Amino acid sequence: MLAKVSLIGLLILAPMTANAACTLEQVQNTVAKTINKPLEEVKTSSSLGELGADDLDRIEIVMAVEKDCDASIPDDLQEKFVTVKDLHEAANKKSN
Repeated sequence: MLAKVSLIGLLILAPMTANAACTLEQVQNTVAKTINKPLEEVKTSSSLGELGADDLDRIEIVMAVEKDCDASIPDDLQEKFVTVKDLHEAANKKSN
């Protein structure tokens, strides 16, 4: 009986938490799409500058990631991220 209750609890919680975090792959896809780069070029360690993104591109990337990941990236974090991985972490950072 206990196993059934746990399984039911997991099934009930799964839909509510499925989109709770933005995956690194989602961020990579969004960056690639936004700056028209092949996905293969957008590595987790790639800096946006290395990918050819200028200041306007950075703003567009942040807005696209926020939309695609249903996230809000605080202004102070927008200025600090350098790599695609940094952007991913910023998109998943919980606001206080």
